[in-house]
Amino acid sequence: SSGGWPMRGWSGSRVLRDAALKLRALAAIAATRCGLRVARWTTVRRLLRPRRPGRAMAATRVARAVSAMARRIPGTGCLARSLVTEALLRRHGHAARLRLGVRRGVSGIEAHAWVECAGLAPDRGGFAELR
Repeated sequence: SSGGWPMRGWSGSRVLRDAALKLRALAAIAATRCGLRVARWTTVRRLLRPRRPGRAMAATRVARAVSAMARRIPGTGCLARSLVTEALLRRHGHAARLRLGVRRGVSGIEAHAWVECAGLAPDRGGFAELR
């Protein structure tokens, strides 16, 4: 029988790893949003740097987890989402880079942040990257 607790193979299961990733993303997004209210984004970015590497994980899984959790916290903008995405991608072994861009909008200049990483399609949205 495969019933009972703990279930065989549960501790290493993908479900558990995905749940842990989502919890880490949720906590990081909340902390990042608070941090951006009181500190410069560069300081928040430095604080988000991974202290130790995590288990290798597909870039798309990491990005999807962050996006899913960002949708659960109303008002989470592209900068907070991108800072957390970059940090978690780096933690899981990817060479991710935060990008910032601007474009002329109807009511003036608009800004946007996104992450570039092999295996992910960047969400540039027609913004020109600041260099």
